[in-house]
Amino acid sequence: MKTRQRLIGLRDWLQATVCDGRKMKAPPNSMDTLDFTYQDPKVYIGFAPQRPNPFDPSGDRVSVAPSIIVMPNPAKQAYIEEKRWDRFDKIRRNKEMGQHFNVTMLCTVYEPGVRDAAFAMEDNIDVKHIDEGTEQGIFTLSDWMDDIRDRLLSQQFIPNTDLFLDAESLIEAFYTDENYIVDKRPLYYGYVACDFGCFAERHEQNPIDDFLR
Repeated sequence: MKTRQRLIGLRDWLQATVCDGRKMKAPPNSMDTLDFTYQDPKVYIGFAPQRPNPFDPSGDRVSVAPSIIVMPNPAKQAYIEEKRWDRFDKIRRNKEMGQHFNVTMLCTVYEPGVRDAAFAMEDNIDVKHIDEGTEQGIFTLSDWMDDIRDRLLSQQFIPNTDLFLDAESLIEAFYTDENYIVDKRPLYYGYVACDFGCFAERHEQNPIDDFLR
């Protein structure tokens, strides 16, 4: 299976399971950091778009938050570890039958602050009625990443692909720099990383095999 097929399958699975119908805070069209709107998160491969999509029927503003960016990492292309239970059952598998597919799923949420009851009663925006949203941003991000983790662990594979989760490789963390959480408030970043096992296609007419015959 091609890398693009696996990336598209993972993107579509994330969009359907942890994004669609999940209304989250997003920057408004004015990009006023004291304001926000709600929209479903979007999943992108590699990069988030830099320009709005005029053909999006939802009319939502394309932004970096809320979003998940699927980033493929270096992975072995013709190697799979021997499993302990296979060894106990005296099953010998060719290590070149499988390959690894490593990905990092970067999650971004937007939390400009929590408004109190008096905020909606005043005509002018007064920041004293907006509580700093640091804890709320962290909680929203961690709940979202927990959901991704739980869905992966419960399902173990990605539909319409050959990707099977290596549960021991699953990592969840806030995005850090020098052991400190990266501070880009009102944006909050975290990631879920994991290793999938998949099938390594055999290439026919290997010239080395022909030479050794």
